Amino acid sequence: MPRQCRDIHVTGGNLHPSIPYHTTAEWEWSGGGRIRTHSFLTGREADGVKPVFGLTASMLIYVAIWGYRRAPDFELQPPNAPTQAQQIACALLTPSNPLRLACEGEGIDG
Repeated sequence: MPRQCRDIHVTGGNLHPSIPYHTTAEWEWSGGGRIRTHSFLTGREADGVKPVFGLTASMLIYVAIWGYRRAPDFELQPPNAPTQAQQIACALLTPSNPLRLACEGEGIDG
């Protein structure tokens, strides 16, 4: 089981020790196996700002790894999970996938 990020929590725009700042969810992946998604509170939820989650959270985690030059204190993915590149490639090759449809709608061709 992955370790929870530090117990920094957010409520009403202020850090609070009772609500998890970082949470994860695991999903069955259509290509087989499981993947993990991450969600981070921003501290501005009371102002209507949504948490950072999914692909955006994943990209920011990788930027932080690069910027701080160290791994996070939590596991990014479960053991034997497909890489992010494999997940994106699968999405772009699946005709009804929302990512592929969005790319097609923007005229982006693979």
